[in-house]
Amino acid sequence: MQGVLVVVGGSTAVVASLIALAQVDVKRALSFLVSSWLGLLFVAVGLGGTAVADHLLLVYPLPMALLLMAIGTIVISNVTQDLTQLGGLWSRRPLMGLAFLAGTAGLIGLPPFAGFAALQELLVLVAASAHPWLLGGVVLLANTLISAGLIRVFGQIWGGRPTPFTQRSAEVLWLMVVPTTVVMGLVLHLPQLLVRNGMYAFTPIPGWGPLGWPLLASTLLGGGFSAVFYLRPHGLARLPEALGGIQAWLAHDMQTERFYHRTVVALVLTLARFGAWSESRLVDGFSGGTGAAALAGARRLSLTTSGRSQAYALTLVLGVLLMAALLIAGIPGPLASVLP
Repeated sequence: MQGVLVVVGGSTAVVASLIALAQVDVKRALSFLVSSWLGLLFVAVGLGGTAVADHLLLVYPLPMALLLMAIGTIVISNVTQDLTQLGGLWSRRPLMGLAFLAGTAGLIGLPPFAGFAALQELLVLVAASAHPWLLGGVVLLANTLISAGLIRVFGQIWGGRPTPFTQRSAEVLWLMVVPTTVVMGLVLHLPQLLVRNGMYAFTPIPGWGPLGWPLLASTLLGGGFSAVFYLRPHGLARLPEALGGIQAWLAHDMQTERFYHRTVVALVLTLARFGAWSESRLVDGFSGGTGAAALAGARRLSLTTSGRSQAYALTLVLGVLLMAALLIAGIPGPLASVLP
């Protein structure tokens, strides 16, 4: 069972982060990044690191809440959540852009933020497993893709030039700005809160360990490439579209819905059709056939009823004679010889 958790968690972490890179809807992009992070949590549980899983689960909510709050202020004031219709908001929404960057930093392996400490613990746990190189590569790849996905969302909203949807972007209500700013402060102070509660040792960089360098390198690799492609934006950002529809394939969740319909749904429909056919032809056919045969037999027997007492008496006498003949014919030989 633990092996299943590791396989499911690792594949979910990588596949969900890949799908997030091609999403146009900002909410779908963030939701797949949520699935990717939870996949890493499943890897920790599958390896028996319940303490590491607890730290991942404890670190995750505040940065993700900050990301959703920052995105919410953009969606509500620009009447769209399509990333291709946004852009150039850094000059108009710098505070919300800083909030999004703070949430991103708290969720990826970037020191000294809380996400770095939790992911570094996961790498230490993976290094002590039976497949350290494979699982370590999965964790680093997932962190690289998560970093790239978050910077991509930031670049397509706050980077580039303004679009018709953002040229006259309305001001965000202070009722949304103030809570977002408070949560940003909590995210920035989360490492100190974790150190104060004894989760990590008091060091210049909380959670730093021997595997901190590869984790930091994976973060800079994913975030750096995504920044180059999407902050300007770069022409290579649309490169997957020229490679036979890879971006469209990822945007449609790797066609998992179509695969599900062609396998599971098709099997269920086939079984349902077979059940309906067997019920109509076998069950209903048998019961209907026997009922029709009984009605036909009763109809034929009804023709023998004439209403004459002489016919009934004759039938009764013939029946008695037939029974007597059967009884006599069935008597054993010795007993029959005694009878006159």
